[in-house]
Amino acid sequence: MRKPHVITGILIAIAAICWWTGFCIDNRVEAQTERSGVFRIGERLTYSISFDKFQNVAYAETYVVSKGKFNGKAAIEIQSKLKTLNFVTVGVMLLDAHRTALVSPTDGSVLFVKNVDKSAGIPIETTTNVTERAPGSFDLSSIIYKIRSTGGGGSFTMLENEKVYSVSFQTVGAETVRSDAGEFPANIVEVKSDYLVEFGITGLRISISTEESSVPVQFRVRTARGEFRALIASIQLDGPEPTPTPGSTPSNAARPTPRPSSTPAPYFDNQPLKGMPFGLGETLAYSVSSGPRQLGTIVLSAKERVLVNKKDSLVLTATVINENGGLFRVGNGIRSNVDPETLSPFDLSVKFDGPLESINRSVKFDPTSSKVILPSGESIDVPVGTQNILSLVYAIRLFNLEPSKDTTNPVNDTRVAVYWEGKAANIFTLKPSDQAVLTIGNAKVPAQPISMTTRIPTLDALEIKVWLSVDERRVPLRIVVGSYRLDLQIPNLVPQP
Repeated sequence: MRKPHVITGILIAIAAICWWTGFCIDNRVEAQTERSGVFRIGERLTYSISFDKFQNVAYAETYVVSKGKFNGKAAIEIQSKLKTLNFVTVGVMLLDAHRTALVSPTDGSVLFVKNVDKSAGIPIETTTNVTERAPGSFDLSSIIYKIRSTGGGGSFTMLENEKVYSVSFQTVGAETVRSDAGEFPANIVEVKSDYLVEFGITGLRISISTEESSVPVQFRVRTARGEFRALIASIQLDGPEPTPTPGSTPSNAARPTPRPSSTPAPYFDNQPLKGMPFGLGETLAYSVSSGPRQLGTIVLSAKERVLVNKKDSLVLTATVINENGGLFRVGNGIRSNVDPETLSPFDLSVKFDGPLESINRSVKFDPTSSKVILPSGESIDVPVGTQNILSLVYAIRLFNLEPSKDTTNPVNDTRVAVYWEGKAANIFTLKPSDQAVLTIGNAKVPAQPISMTTRIPTLDALEIKVWLSVDERRVPLRIVVGSYRLDLQIPNLVPQP
């Protein structure tokens, strides 16, 4: 049984969507005529999960793998997985979980569950033989299929940690859901439960397609923090192709009408950014110093939005434009092409001469598969939405960095997956503090200090710290890395169009 804290924050929201807590349900569904074909062997459903304006904060998948037997009983094997994050706080948990459930094809009840949690880096496996502990009950994998099969109306009770909750669901409307997987007429099913209320969920609605397969194409979960939305990204039905019979007459059976394919819209360079605290073309110049020594100037720029390798890309750069002291050379710097809507990176190129040459690197990011590809061709699994060091400088401006009221309980610390080097991403923790007055030259500017820990000893020894402006632009005013300091040149404090 998972501990209650594992189903807080985003996990509660997504658990309501899908499948990862280990509670049992005593089925008391009202009499309904169940639809056939809900357990379709080979059905693979993938979902992209967003939170308010933040896209791709998590990825989820269910897969009906096979049909066989468990302890002499017919069983359907369902595999599920969930990976977060784009960014998380301790209340919105980093998660990498896989689940296998064996369910009865007769009534949909669960027989056996195996969970593998990789969130801590070391896989933790738990198993539950439900037929021995609570025969005839359900887990969240089977609940979703039960809702699909009953046509969107029913009630049942749920047992979680020895506590019973009432759960009911009913169809409350209809809508058309549009996603990358297609356009779906759907019934809206509203789910109510004192369990959801207890964990801060104020609303849960599931959109079930009206097609015979009754695919859940959208989940909407309202919380005090905002709304989570899981949208169907792809629908696959794996299986062997039928072997044609020689000389057979073609069947006149009705075939599904193919969905019309849309003509791709023409691409235009330098389209405006939406939902970002900075505009396209923003340029920020920083004076670099170490104690009294002035070492040069580095310019950060969101310079253009163009197609790079056939991907709509925002080009981010950090470039040395003058130097004095030999730390770097003019033209040295960092470049990263990122998704203009999520700031998830597609690549990273770091090129410095002199003392900083050791940090040079060139890697590619595949946000779709959540992998980093090294120059050798080796790929590394990373969390969804993993940042690099340059994209993080821009992404930090999007985060909710309100300091915790209780310093002994830093609930608003933000954790971000960042790839720096080696064979894995690291989790950077951002610790926000209260607003303070920052002195840059002769100017005094209100700013919020953000301390950063990286779990990389060489970086943590540098005590990295960032000061953000307190206006809506959230401009980095000062960045401190060890003895080096980058101060924004004051003219950049004037809002740009």
